[in-house]
Amino acid sequence: MLLAALPATVRANFVPSVAEERAQRAKISKGLPAEALAAISAYPGAKLDAACSVSRWDGETDYYVLRTPDPPDRVAAPRAAAEKRRDGITALAASPPDPATLGRPLPPDAVFDADRTYDRNPEPDPNFERIVCYRITAANYQAAYQQLLALDVRAGSWERNVIVRIEEKPAPVRLQYWIGRGGPEKPRVAAATTASGAAAPKESAPAGTAPSTAPAPAAPPVPNPADAAKKAVDKLRGLFGR
Repeated sequence: MLLAALPATVRANFVPSVAEERAQRAKISKGLPAEALAAISAYPGAKLDAACSVSRWDGETDYYVLRTPDPPDRVAAPRAAAEKRRDGITALAASPPDPATLGRPLPPDAVFDADRTYDRNPEPDPNFERIVCYRITAANYQAAYQQLLALDVRAGSWERNVIVRIEEKPAPVRLQYWIGRGGPEKPRVAAATTASGAAAPKESAPAGTAPSTAPAPAAPPVPNPADAAKKAVDKLRGLFGR
């Protein structure tokens, strides 16, 4: 059983008459008013019990009793889950991730979205260690896609162990950084080139040490002409039975 009461001045030694109880029951049967709905979160499937809701202690406070066949521990579970979610969002908002740890560029106008980050992360996925969400000022998916292209990022592509996805609904448009197990990979440094485009000279080895060179690949064996001719003759004998 759940109870929602709207506080008011209590009248001591109040005993409602039959007419007052009937009037109060008719009022409560119309459902919870807006202020009651704002004060509580109705338990899923719970039904209003108008008869039990009638106040027999004062005439100015409305009591709304909701009944459910579920045991008390199950009824308390949604509230505990809501409090856990609130605490998780508060912790994320107080300590957002460093954009440098995302492994992929982030638009300059992006704002960390703690709510969506918390909602995405509880979903188990063996391929990803975390998901980070950001709100961006893009009108639609195409505009967000162009923002990513300007950063040399393609939405949905798997690069450096990170996937960047665009979430258009619900508004506003958001970017999701799905970071794979082990975290983002560091970008590979390309070989330096000179102004003319030629490869930069390699540093010489220290004096007294032999330069390290990769072994040349082995050349394929050259066929022996005599062996090739013998194989051709044997093949012809097999065809003519001689």
